[in-house]
Amino acid sequence: MAIAAQQDTAVSVFGKLFTSCNGSNWRNNEGWPTAVQRMFGVTMDDAAATVVNLDLTNNNVIGQSCLRSCSCVMCQLLLRL
Repeated sequence: MAIAAQQDTAVSVFGKLFTSCNGSNWRNNEGWPTAVQRMFGVTMDDAAATVVNLDLTNNNVIGQSCLRSCSCVMCQLLLRL
């Protein structure tokens, strides 16, 4: 998959997470939901242009469904990218 397509996929998946988990009320939502390389809590492998970690600990992400969504986001990214 081309890098641009990978980034489009990541933006789509992260956008769903941001919306479903009330991202506008997070303590730090810098870069969300459109700038993957600058998203707070997202670690990239720049050489491979892939997401390698998602950490929104202590960021006012509330609810078990959102925690499950975070795990699902990483699964989706790993499967699609």
